[in-house]
Amino acid sequence: MAVDLGALVKGRLVYAAREPALDDIRFERIQRGFAAHYDITAHGQTGFSFERGEGYLKAGRFDAFALVDSGRVERIREPVSASDSNVIAFAPRWGWLRYDLNLRTTLALFAMIAFIGAAVGSFDHWGGWMGGFALITLATVFVVQWSLKRKLRDWLARESWH
Repeated sequence: MAVDLGALVKGRLVYAAREPALDDIRFERIQRGFAAHYDITAHGQTGFSFERGEGYLKAGRFDAFALVDSGRVERIREPVSASDSNVIAFAPRWGWLRYDLNLRTTLALFAMIAFIGAAVGSFDHWGGWMGGFALITLATVFVVQWSLKRKLRDWLARESWH
């Protein structure tokens, strides 16, 4: 679950999370869960993109999921194990979800607050303000990932055992 730091500098949280048994039904549940909060555009069986729309459920007041403006979710297949044969009878199973989440608005707001704080403090402690911005960014990444993981758990739960 390594975060792409190059994309994070540009305001996007890009990472892949292992989700075993990502069959079509579970992936549709994930897509419906995102559809409750965002306007989605399906990209075949491999993924979908989402963005804010009018009339959708808002995330909870203290839910970090609300910090995400748009993004993309993709299913990634398990890597094929090396074998002597070059013929594969069945495609490898889906095993990963790759998230590309847009946090530009939130991170730009944090950067503006850090810059204004440094300007008011006459740039004497510029390193401290930048360190604070880095800590807030890391905390934001952590809580967004935690919130999304919690939502996925709820979306993938069975409604009934009967």
